[in-house]
Amino acid sequence: MIYLKTKFKIFTYFILIMLIGCGYKPLYKSDKLNNLSFSKIEILGNKRISQLTANSLNLIKKPSGNFVLSISSEKKNEISNQNSAGKVLEYSLSLNYSIKVKKNSDGKVVYSKNIVKSANYKPSETYSDTVSNEKKIVENLSNFVAKQIVNELSLFLQDDN
Repeated sequence: MIYLKTKFKIFTYFILIMLIGCGYKPLYKSDKLNNLSFSKIEILGNKRISQLTANSLNLIKKPSGNFVLSISSEKKNEISNQNSAGKVLEYSLSLNYSIKVKKNSDGKVVYSKNIVKSANYKPSETYSDTVSNEKKIVENLSNFVAKQIVNELSLFLQDDN
């Protein structure tokens, strides 16, 4: 019995040492994002959607920042399904983003990404409910894109250091 306890302790210490010494580094480091500061955030294209995404990023904006962030967005709302009488059964909403990060010193683009997100929704009985559903989908997609941008900027910063 004592032999098993000793063996278990040795095995536990061995596993602990292997986990500590493996050199694991998390991919997402919020402290690196806190060091990233933008002197300017440019909003282009559809101003409302670009501003929603920029607000969801929660990035630091300082006059002495090292980078300029440019967010351009475009919204396409199309009928994806209708019946033979012409009544709309489903809409397709597509958001296209163009994200660029430029160095403040020389204006060189250091990061560029095009992101396309889409969703389908059914029209409601009233027009105001349909518009409300569209706004909720736009907000959800904008938040999703903002999270994707933060994750990719975190990876970009990790590769940069």
